[in-house]
Amino acid sequence: MNLQTPNTLAPHNKYLHPKLKRYMESLGDLVAAYQPSLFWERELGNSLISGLIQDIHGKTEQEIVEGICSLRYGFTDLPDDCPQPDRQEAFQQAWQLWHTLDQKQKAIRKELKQDANLLEHAQGLRFLDRQGLLEDYVNALAKLKITSSFSNIRHFYYARLIQQISNERWPGQTHDFLEIGAGAGNLAIFLENFGLVQSYTIVDLPEMLVNAAYTITNYLPEYDIRFCAENYEFTPVKQTASFIPASHLHVLNGSFFSIALNFNSFMEMDKQAIDGYFDLIYRCCKPESLFLNVNRRQRALPQRDGTSFDNNPLLYPYRTTDQVLRWEEDILQQVMRSGYGVVPSLAVIRAALISPDA
Repeated sequence: MNLQTPNTLAPHNKYLHPKLKRYMESLGDLVAAYQPSLFWERELGNSLISGLIQDIHGKTEQEIVEGICSLRYGFTDLPDDCPQPDRQEAFQQAWQLWHTLDQKQKAIRKELKQDANLLEHAQGLRFLDRQGLLEDYVNALAKLKITSSFSNIRHFYYARLIQQISNERWPGQTHDFLEIGAGAGNLAIFLENFGLVQSYTIVDLPEMLVNAAYTITNYLPEYDIRFCAENYEFTPVKQTASFIPASHLHVLNGSFFSIALNFNSFMEMDKQAIDGYFDLIYRCCKPESLFLNVNRRQRALPQRDGTSFDNNPLLYPYRTTDQVLRWEEDILQQVMRSGYGVVPSLAVIRAALISPDA
């Protein structure tokens, strides 16, 4: 890998898209219409978004942007004085660290107890290097003008997997994507930059749609964005990103999508919500479309009714008619969560084609 690649790219200029601001003005009603899982109720309570919703008209654009960013999971731009991602300080620290892990793993884990992000970043870089993907990852970051992080390693890795399956099955084609629980929308950015996206539709909690829309409007400014409300007549359109609150799934009333995705959010949902999303995917995907998800087992996930259940990705309500392409351990998460005396919770990746006879 060449760590001396020159780069003259400038960082992005962020702005608040008018459509996104109008959507946020309606968030109060959308939030009131839907109860998230206990996990996400706690997560959202730790952000600034609740206070923002209550008085958005009294907020400056900067305060609104700060509220969106408090939802986390988004990109961090490269600074003006360091336009090359592999020269950025966090990347260099992580890069140097992983070289010493094999010899000093126990000592480093003890020393870095208070800096879990650095250790995770270092392990992620080592994982990509061993997969032969590190240089491609750095090039992808340089193209987007963003810094390295473990979150970006994860999204890049899964985007490359989707690209591989697409190239094998549908060479040269683009896709209408459905992603459930997209966080900050980072995966959509990588997939678009890999040339795979026709249109992108995200279903999520209404507050989290703000996060994804903010990312997409800033990194894909050529895209039209649409917020699908009560009586919206949905249809996928080229270079359009659509955002659908979890309470408005009824607008998806046709077979629209050729790829459906979920990464690490089924594992945070009540059983009833998981079952509902599986019904949605099988209803709204075209025959022989790709359904890919990666989730970890949560042995005793609490539910709102006071019960808990074993949220095991091996037990999700898949159709037996699916043509399974992969159903195996997710090596990225298994490697990242393993350690001395540590048995990680099972992480499963499943990729399958939905049968036309389903």
